[in-house]
Amino acid sequence: MRGLADPAEPTAGRDALEAAAVRLNEAISILDAVERGELLAELPRGADAAAKHQCAVSLLAVLRRELQLLACELESASQVQHLIDRLSRAEPTD
Repeated sequence: MRGLADPAEPTAGRDALEAAAVRLNEAISILDAVERGELLAELPRGADAAAKHQCAVSLLAVLRRELQLLACELESASQVQHLIDRLSRAEPTD
């Protein structure tokens, strides 16, 4: 039978949540760099190229929104895990 994990020690689940949140924030930073550098600021010439450019800009906006929501959810899950860990370390009050 497996014993309970020591809440004072890092767990794979907690580490994975934190690592995933960091990776998502790095991906969002790449999108921020594209925006700050105005890499997609000018429409290319030609109707076809302009339409593809606008489609790419729209897709990146959707991607940013989804990454931000996912990062927020992971950060929330990580905070909940930290709270559970803290509560499990607390002395029982009998």
